[in-house]
Amino acid sequence: MFKKTSLNSIALISLLNPFSLAYAIQVTQNQSGQLPIDYNTNPNEPQKPSKYLGNRPAASLQWNYKGPWWPESVIPPPLSPRNYGVILKDKKEPLNFNGYNANLEKNIPFSHKSNKIIGLYLTEWAYWERAFPAEFTPAKNVTHVFYSFLALCDYERKNATENNGLIANENKYGAAILKAMCGQGMFPGKTGTNYDQNVFDKYNWEDQDVGANENNKNQPKKDFEITKYDPQASYFMLKAMEKMKTVNPNLKAMVSIGGWTLSSPFHKMVASPEGRTAFINSVIQFLQDNPFVDGIDIDWEFPGGGGAVTKLANEGYLVEKSRYTSLIKELRIALDNKFTGIFKKQLSAAVSASPSKLASIDFNNLKDDFDFINIMSYDLYGAFSRYPNHQAALHAKPIASVYGTSESENQIKDEAGNPITVSSQIQTNKQNFKSYSAEGAIKTILENNPEFPSQKLVLGAAAYSRGWHTIQVKAEHDKLFWHGVAAGKDGSLGVSGTFENGVSDFREIFDKHMTEGNTQNLYYDKQAEAAYIWKPKNTNENIISASVESFDSPQSVIAKAKFVKDYNLGELFAWDASTDNGLILNAMNAGLCNKKADGTYYSFEQKYAGIIHTNINEDKSITETISTSPKDTIYKFDGSEFCSVNESYKVTTPKQNQSKITNPIVEPQPEVITNPIVEPQPVVVTIPIVEPQPVVVTNVESNEKTSVTFINKSHVYILPYTQQGVWGTLIAGNQSETYAHDDTRLFNKAGNWGYKEGFEVPLNIFVNNTEFKECGVVKLKGTIKVVYENSICTIQ
Repeated sequence: MFKKTSLNSIALISLLNPFSLAYAIQVTQNQSGQLPIDYNTNPNEPQKPSKYLGNRPAASLQWNYKGPWWPESVIPPPLSPRNYGVILKDKKEPLNFNGYNANLEKNIPFSHKSNKIIGLYLTEWAYWERAFPAEFTPAKNVTHVFYSFLALCDYERKNATENNGLIANENKYGAAILKAMCGQGMFPGKTGTNYDQNVFDKYNWEDQDVGANENNKNQPKKDFEITKYDPQASYFMLKAMEKMKTVNPNLKAMVSIGGWTLSSPFHKMVASPEGRTAFINSVIQFLQDNPFVDGIDIDWEFPGGGGAVTKLANEGYLVEKSRYTSLIKELRIALDNKFTGIFKKQLSAAVSASPSKLASIDFNNLKDDFDFINIMSYDLYGAFSRYPNHQAALHAKPIASVYGTSESENQIKDEAGNPITVSSQIQTNKQNFKSYSAEGAIKTILENNPEFPSQKLVLGAAAYSRGWHTIQVKAEHDKLFWHGVAAGKDGSLGVSGTFENGVSDFREIFDKHMTEGNTQNLYYDKQAEAAYIWKPKNTNENIISASVESFDSPQSVIAKAKFVKDYNLGELFAWDASTDNGLILNAMNAGLCNKKADGTYYSFEQKYAGIIHTNINEDKSITETISTSPKDTIYKFDGSEFCSVNESYKVTTPKQNQSKITNPIVEPQPEVITNPIVEPQPVVVTIPIVEPQPVVVTNVESNEKTSVTFINKSHVYILPYTQQGVWGTLIAGNQSETYAHDDTRLFNKAGNWGYKEGFEVPLNIFVNNTEFKECGVVKLKGTIKVVYENSICTIQ
């Protein structure tokens, strides 16, 4: 039986604060869960996604576009991207503004002064039903954006997967489109003459062999070569990402390959040198075709198996671990051979937070190959889980119903039947679940890979919820849903979501449950650092039912940011741009102690219906207290106070995981510029490489061209920053190419300055491909000669 705390304990709480209200209960593992599964419960509400957009702008791709971008006399075939345009839905007119400046919805512009990552995934499919084009991305508030997703072709070989992850997720139309993009079939046909993608017959085919030939240069893609997936959305997303860099020149534009539905081909691709070579060569070609892209993100879900389609890793997780290592090392070598100096490409990966899946990655061996790794510290639980828990918690619950199931002591085995080992122990379900959290993932990686730098690990935040239409708990566990069991038929446990059952956008969660007057079902688990919705449904003497949604809130994001600082990690990323109203991304910046663009710190407050506190007792039971005290249920975040305490922090990461990163993840802006976007300030400055020596830097006026010399075989680079939407990079030294891209062409290919006379430029030297050293600032009014000699950088 359960045991309540004594009335004296409750009375003591009341005496300390006469306005406080609290209910406490002691729980053992044997008391958590232990309910029969109700397979017959039906949700009270119809399980139809809400398609909620709130009051945000809605813009999406429209066919037969006749705006200013494309001459009407040039009409390509019906499915070509050039027949489409981004249209404001309410006004039915071309989109002529964007959110790059972080001015849409609740986004607030921030300035970036640190070398920590703030990443944001952009989904290709958001252009359509979600009406959220990449043009809405708050690019000024992030350091990295990730295009999601490129795919691998896999159709020609015997037993090819044909990207069956799409079929497994009931997307036959998408599977047909991808096959056509690989040049292996026709685009899906439809009835009639209207080629609007919103009207089609998914299973009829017509002679729509367009787009793929153009996409593949009239040649079918070979197996394991990469391709864009959506012929329209991919076109506009890449254009948008290119434009983002004019707003934020320090932004890193990454492309992610794979994802949940497109990962099946990875297993066979890595199995042979020929497969890996085909993949890598196509990656190199994509980067050459899209020079503004700064790097590749490998989102294989998952090495070792257990993804959308199973039985593909039938040689075992250790074999795939070795092959994954080969892939990453070979890809790193290829990238470094082709792209050098300031054109060096970044390489990242998205990996599961599950310890048993992390066992398939040799982090130690890849410590020098990855620039960083995104830990998907979300999707840990959801409508796919009969025994519920927080989907994106920072800390795992000490006691929960999932730990006490009949399968909890079973060994976790890979798809070849081999037990999976973590920390030199064969992993059981219970051990795995007890580490299902952001903290559990980080500790698993760092403790088992002592050579891997902690600074290369980036935590994930979820801008969406995962939820169940009916969770049943014992009456004494009211509101403590992790002690419950999901009711309903297998495969149909999800709450009505925004665009799919079981998943709600943070925008919808906020508007309906977090605004003033609507917080009666909003709770926060302080021990787990996770928010959730508990919406009561039915109550009897023994069992209480409620719909539940678990999610990251701004408060939990702040907790993750503090954890990042405590463990000296690489900061945070979020999935995904289309589901956030800006508050998750704002909290990411605030937790990093980035100031707002106006120079002040960000602050906010949130009211809850209750706060859950958990204490572990000496007998390993727990006491959980639900506080409804107004003092306890209003969370106030003061950025100035938080940052005064947390900007200087004590690193608790094991020393062996604090090795220096030779390739900076994000290039911080030079201190000589107080506001590089608007007003670069010329300063006379010297940064010696070995010993400080004074050097005078002066403005030089001369002719049109700019030249740079170098001595002692050291590379010298001139790095102009943004002014009035102009940016570019002029390289010198022994580099043979000049890369420049912006709307007004600051440089031409010969390295000549453009017509922005008087543009103030910070000059930096880039020594041995490891770090930037500040050299000085000049105005571009003529020939500038930069000399690096005897460890001193001078401008003549």
